[in-house]
Order: sequence, then structure tokens, then C-alpha cells
Amino acid sequence: MSKAAAPKRQESDFIQSASVTAMMRALLAEEDDLTKNPDYLAKYFVSEPWRQYLAQPAQSKSALQKRVPGGIYYHLVRTKKMDNAFVSWAKKYNECQIVILGAGLDSRGLRFAQDYPNAKIYEYDLKGMFDYKIDIINSNESLAKLNGNIDYVPINFHEETLIDSMTTNQIAQSKNTLVIWEGVSYFLEEQVVKSTLLDLHKFFKSKLRVIFDYAYRDYVDGDLSYYGAQALAHELEQIGEPHIFGVNPDEVQDFLDELGYVVNNNSTWVSLEREFFLKNDQIQHKLPAFHGIVDCDKNRYRGKVI
Repeated sequence: MSKAAAPKRQESDFIQSASVTAMMRALLAEEDDLTKNPDYLAKYFVSEPWRQYLAQPAQSKSALQKRVPGGIYYHLVRTKKMDNAFVSWAKKYNECQIVILGAGLDSRGLRFAQDYPNAKIYEYDLKGMFDYKIDIINSNESLAKLNGNIDYVPINFHEETLIDSMTTNQIAQSKNTLVIWEGVSYFLEEQVVKSTLLDLHKFFKSKLRVIFDYAYRDYVDGDLSYYGAQALAHELEQIGEPHIFGVNPDEVQDFLDELGYVVNNNSTWVSLEREFFLKNDQIQHKLPAFHGIVDCDKNRYRGKVI
């Protein structure tokens, strides 16, 4: 693993990569079926200096593809994958809850709260992120109307544990729970990734499903030969948010087994390309070749967890 340390966050911090995510989602929100990003609300949350990219979408998409090859399409498939998990969970259980860790500027709660009132939604992030996000929601009547059944829970992991926060905010331990952890794990130190998964395992007593994306360990450790790796590493360095945690695809099951989880699906960039971009036996768009998305369940039969 990389020996880099994650920056110590203040509760008032605004994380620039969250706005980059919103911008990349917004740029594909008006596309055709194959490349259409379902986050039609992303445009409202893009902050400066990234908002300028929305003025000329065609030019911006071309420029971003050169600047961060495959990045805009990775944000697309990641959004779809996490959306699918949300919808399938909400449809499966009459009463459930969905916890979105590091929610950032994601609009998933707003997009789905009205359609799935049976799913109580909790968003977790820094207070500074929510201050920005909630101000936008409250200043836009159409967004405010969608803002039901969502609790925004500020947290700073340097000051409060996840278990303490979930207890204080009365998140039900016995409800079937889906945890969405999108675009976060690789910005954290390994021990924080592990402790978060262990805390979730310990806290929830009923069914628990966790879906999160990860970076490859080889890339994090300095192998920039993967498609798109060198460009992204440079961009993240520029905004002071490098990737510091990773796990290779063939290590994922062992990594999660140690923490008390069983893998349902481990999507590599290869399988994601085939799932979302295969048309007429041809892959239409390339993805960065150093990311994966894993969907796992709490192993209820595992006796000892580290």
C-alpha cells in the first residue's frame, strides 16, 4: 500500500473531487441511452471553478477525455451501478434504510426519496459539504420539494466514530440496510477503510449489504502503466487529493473475508465495460483500467472478525 497519509479534514472543509464528480455526471446527463448519466440533478451542485465546463458540454467532454482518459465514463458506470443497488434494495424490502457514506454532492437521495418512501435515507459527510449542499437545495424550489425522508448527518472521523454517530442519530440496528460508499475508499488510509467496514459489521444486526468502489493496489503503489492512470494521478496531485488506498481485484475476497463479508459481485474495469458499453460486439468506450466496484454482504455465519 501507499505510505501517503490522508489529509486531516476539518468539519468545514469542501472537497473539490466531489464537485468534479458532479460536473462529470452533469456533462453526460443529456446524452443518449448508452452514455446518459442518470443524475439529472448533478448540474445544480457543481461549484466553481468546475461550473464553467457546463457552458460548452461538447468541448468540455472532449477536453476532459484528453485530460483524464476514461474518467467521465467511469463516473457514469459508477453512478449506474450504485443507483441499481439503491433501487433493487428499496424494491426488495417493505421497510429498509440506505446509508450513503461520503455522500458529497450526490443527488441519489433526492432522485429516489419520492419513489421509495419505504427506504429511510441517511447521508454522511463533513459539515462543510452539507452546508454547501443544503443551501443549494433550500434555494431551489424544485429541489426542496424532493428533499424528503433524508437525514443529513455531519461527521468528522477525526473526532467521532461511525458507531457513536449512528447510535446518536438513532439509526436502526435491526432494519435491513444498504450502505453505498462511492468514490471514497481510495482517499482513505487502509486502517480507516477496515475500521469503517468493521464498524458497519458490528453495528447492524439484520441484513447488511455494502457496495463500494476501489482503486487497484498496484496503481496506488506507483504503477501508472494502466490506461488513464498517469493523467488521473497528476490531476489528483494538483488538487491535493491523491489516491492512497488500494486492493487488487484478486485480493478483494480475502480482504473482505477477513472483515466478515462475502462478495456477491466484484466488477473490474473489463466487466464494467462489457456491462455498460458493449454494443454490436464492440466496446464503445474505454474505462480507466485501475478501478473496480464490489458488492458484498455481511457474513452472518462468520464467528470471528478482526
